This record gives sequence, structure tokens and C-alpha cells, in this order.
Amino acid sequence: MPEREIPLIPYLCDRKKDSVDAGANLGGYTKEMVPYSNKVLAFEPIRKLYESFSKTRFARTHNVMVFPYALSDTNGCATLYIPRFVNRFKTNYPLNAMASLNRTLDVYFTQHCRGYMGSDAVSVETRTLDSFALDNLGFIKIDVEGHEEEVLRGAKRTISASHPHILVEIEERLNPGGHERVGSYLKGHGYLGFFINEEGLLVPFEEFNVASMQLDPLTKKRTLSPGVPGYINNFLFFHQTQISIIDSLDTLQH
Repeated sequence: MPEREIPLIPYLCDRKKDSVDAGANLGGYTKEMVPYSNKVLAFEPIRKLYESFSKTRFARTHNVMVFPYALSDTNGCATLYIPRFVNRFKTNYPLNAMASLNRTLDVYFTQHCRGYMGSDAVSVETRTLDSFALDNLGFIKIDVEGHEEEVLRGAKRTISASHPHILVEIEERLNPGGHERVGSYLKGHGYLGFFINEEGLLVPFEEFNVASMQLDPLTKKRTLSPGVPGYINNFLFFHQTQISIIDSLDTLQH
């Protein structure tokens, strides 16, 4: 199921500015960013996915730079946990899309997911976004399975200097209380938050309800996938100096 935010990429990116894809996975967002960005920096620490990026899918795309790092709040090394499942055909497979630097994921899967076989622990390099010294950043997309607060802390100087638009995935099951903390952190940096509801309308972040918009939909469907009706996990943040974008998005939605 395509994410609701994909059609907004042309408005979130700026052809004169750079974009960042943190947790690029298979490159779905990177692909959408390319035509609307000066340059795209994609970060994917899972080696197999990184190699697919750099050697095949985007090898000839002149304005894409792919890095085998996990963005975080320190430069160093960390353990990435890649969950494994067994399906009804008894096939054991890794779910790369939900790999995380946070062990909360392991607890959640153990308690709620049939077929969970534990996680592969892989050592990866971490980098802060600030260490790349970007001075012309227009957009950041963050999908890092519970590690979003660390990514934002590691981008503090960059965010303060460039005021990029931010799209961040936050899930209560992987980062309990993360919505309030991320919202408060970015509000302290002059940002206003929003999400897109089921009707496709832009709604203030303050109207988000974690019980009815995340926990209940997953419980009712008994599913691992967030792609269920009523589930909201992506949030948009715009700096107060660039709030005019909201008018553009409102026009697009009506």
C-alpha cells in the first residue's frame, strides 16, 4: 500500500536544496526525491540493501549518494537487530524493513507476532547527520524503527541552520512515548507538526491519539504490518519560518 505522504514529495523537496533519506531500505522514497532535489543522501546500513542501492538501482543516478551507515546521535558502531520470521511454508526469512537499533522491537515481536524467530544481530557503523556538514538541506525523511530521536539529536545543528521539512515515522510499539518526546523536541526548535488522516487531510499533530490511531487498529487486525485502516505512523514537521507550505498542501488536498 503506497504511503499517503508519497504524493507530497514534490512539495516537500526543493530542486535547489539537498534531501536526506534516513532508513532508505529499498529506495522507494529516494526514487521519488531524486527529480525534486539538488542531491539526495540515502542512508541504509543493511549491507545487502546498500549494495543493491549503490551498485544497481541508483548506480547511474548522478545526484544520489548512498552511505552504508545508520544515522544516530554518535559516530561509532552499534548493533542492528534484523527480525526473522517463519511463514506458513516453514520458510525462515529476515524482515529487513523492520530492522532496528532498539531492542524494544524484539520485546514487541516476542509478545505479539506468531512466527517470530528472534533477531540477527549485526554490527553497523553509525554517523550523525551533523557530521556531514550539510548547509543546504531542504527535506529529511526518517524511517528508522524506533531510533528517530537519536537521528534528530544527531542532526541538531543541521536542523537549526537549514530548517528542513521533516517527515518522520513514529510508532508506539517500537518507541513508547516517542510521539510526545519528538513533538516536544521539534516544537522547541520552532517546528509545527501535522499528520495526514484517512480522508487525506492535513491535521495538527496535537490531535493525534496513540490509542485510537495506532494501538487499536493493530489489535483489531492482529497484524504486524502498519498498512491497516486507521493506522497513522508518519508525521510532518514544518519550521515556523516556512509555514507557507501548509497552504500549498491544503490546496493539493482539496
